[in-house]
Amino acid sequence: MYGSKKLDGKARGIMNKIVTAFALCAMVGSAHALSLVQVGPNPTGSSTLFRGTGTANTGNQKARLELAGLSTIQGGNPGNGWFYGNNPRSWEMSWNNTNKTVSWKLFSSSDWTGPEATNGLMNGAPVFQSGNDLVGLAFGRSLATDTSLNLDNIMFNAGSGWVDINSEEGLFTGGGFTKTYYAFNGTMTDWVLRGTANFPAGTTTGDSMRFFVEGVQAVPEPGTMVALGLGLAAMARRKRKAQVR
Repeated sequence: MYGSKKLDGKARGIMNKIVTAFALCAMVGSAHALSLVQVGPNPTGSSTLFRGTGTANTGNQKARLELAGLSTIQGGNPGNGWFYGNNPRSWEMSWNNTNKTVSWKLFSSSDWTGPEATNGLMNGAPVFQSGNDLVGLAFGRSLATDTSLNLDNIMFNAGSGWVDINSEEGLFTGGGFTKTYYAFNGTMTDWVLRGTANFPAGTTTGDSMRFFVEGVQAVPEPGTMVALGLGLAAMARRKRKAQVR
């Protein structure tokens, strides 16, 4: 009888530790609102889940939305020259985490007001690879020689207010291709990313005057297990301190 009670006591102790550790996990997750953290190159083993592109002059299309596993959606006329000159136009990308859908919008204005230039048609649910999640965003641009691109007012909002992404703003000159990866930090939820763009200089009939935002998919890091380990480690430290006393 005594042995049985002793085992029950040990079992209760283990269960209490597990419950406490998972409570710590919940606290860690809930304490971090979703944000973007600049990392550098895309993570190893990742791939593109979606890509929203704004173009200066390519096939008479001003923009397009590429979705993994689905056909590319083209933003139609007026296309060529739509981003040219010194009149910035606004763009917006949004993610619905419940439906796993993304939308890519362009506006004639510079302040995200008025009718959407692509009539709400540039949206869809990309197909995830097995085991993958949306883990980050990559900002990129491709510019031919003697061309330039002005990006400004880039902001991210996951429900806690707008946060500037100043590191992706500025006047960029050709030529070349550049892409920078930002990892999501926190619990995934609905979010909106927006900015303004224009091409002050340069003409081309190809696809070498463009900016884009990519959604990056990969197998997520085991954040819950990391938090669980931290919780158990914290309890072990408290136990050692109690024994010393």
